[in-house]
Amino acid sequence: MKRIIYILMVVGVVLVVGVSANPAVAEIVTTGDVVPATDPATWTSSTMAYIGKTGNGTMNITSGSDVSDWYGRIGYDPGSTGEVTVDGTGSTWTTSEHLDVGLYGSGVLTITNGGAVSAAEGTVGLFAGSTGEATVNGTGSTWTNSQALYVGYSGSGVLNITGGGAVSSVDSSIGYIPYPEGSTDSTGVVTVDGVGSTWMNSSTLNVGFLGSGVLNITNGGVVSNGDGHIGRACDLTLTEWGEGEVTVDGPGSMWTNNGDLSVGNCGGGVLNITDGGLVSVGGTLSIDYSIDYNGGYIDMTPGGMLALYGKADHSLGDFLGLIDGTGEIYYGNHAYTLTYYKKGGGRDLAGYTVLTILELVMLLGDANHDGMVSADDYASIQIHFGDTGAPGILGDANWDGVVSADDFGAVGIGAGNCNFGCVYLVPHVPEPTTLGVLLVGGLAMLRRCSAQVLKRKWK
Repeated sequence: MKRIIYILMVVGVVLVVGVSANPAVAEIVTTGDVVPATDPATWTSSTMAYIGKTGNGTMNITSGSDVSDWYGRIGYDPGSTGEVTVDGTGSTWTTSEHLDVGLYGSGVLTITNGGAVSAAEGTVGLFAGSTGEATVNGTGSTWTNSQALYVGYSGSGVLNITGGGAVSSVDSSIGYIPYPEGSTDSTGVVTVDGVGSTWMNSSTLNVGFLGSGVLNITNGGVVSNGDGHIGRACDLTLTEWGEGEVTVDGPGSMWTNNGDLSVGNCGGGVLNITDGGLVSVGGTLSIDYSIDYNGGYIDMTPGGMLALYGKADHSLGDFLGLIDGTGEIYYGNHAYTLTYYKKGGGRDLAGYTVLTILELVMLLGDANHDGMVSADDYASIQIHFGDTGAPGILGDANWDGVVSADDFGAVGIGAGNCNFGCVYLVPHVPEPTTLGVLLVGGLAMLRRCSAQVLKRKWK
């Protein structure tokens, strides 16, 4: 009897050890419509994989599991839905050719907690009527494309890179319509949010290539590419064009264009740089460089920074001389500084001149808003004599909202004072009007305009 009890105790120990080891086993779980129906762990680089081919299907790759295939298709037929999750360090999905998130149907791809996905080419929302959404979240979570990445390729696509996630590709487009399919709709939205969140493109990035594209870089997110285009391409026979908008907002948020950047290139483009966001252009910046249709502009608010390669810190005219096109930079009723960095300036800006928009402070006598009180302010008063409006309009040297003879006296009192480090009446004033910097053939002109101008003129 004692021997029997001893044997049972040994068996019990073995069973307990076996159960405790189960959580370490790699897991690949599928449900519903997944083709082929075999274990995904047995798929190879010649497997055509469908998650949601005609119906609804899911695949979860966790606990360090690995899946490989030739083509990966999530949400294939119209009306189908597919969802794939790759979660945890060591969990991988490797597609040797195309990975499509929403081919004709609806697809969702989620990469979290150090999961890794790789493909030659990726699309999110491939054909007309499709919808796709991809999320790369968490430090170590990656989506690597050795060729192109499209977010909205005739379909509707969303890509979220958050919490330190990383995406890389060669060429990328948000809101892309391939020729000659200009009559179809394509929309794409990409958000790169949070410190450590990155999207690296070794070549071109298009935001709105015949379709509609939006890129948001916020809270320390970083995007880089070779050439960048906002609102690119137009089909003159179909009178259609790309529409794009990029917002770079918050301290540490950066968009690095190692090559050229066009804002409105035969399409409609808007670039917003706000509250500590930085956009740098290593080549040439062109604004509204179009043959026809639409146009483009840049809207900057206090804290926004625009860095152009070249030494042009002597005057705003010098800085604008680095820009091509006939578009505009709007910075409201704010002040600005120009800084040239011989060294990197902490952000790899060696050789760049940085335009930084600052909150406008009330400088007595500064009628033309150039940051200093000089004889030039008398001319501004004469030009705008009799104008009325909110305090601080051009010509209003004493900030009472009326351009009158009293302003000549204010210039005399404030003569010689300069902005930033000089004496102010008050530390801050509301924005009364919007000032635009008009770029025409490289010449700089100040022009007054209403806030309505900040709306998309190409809508």
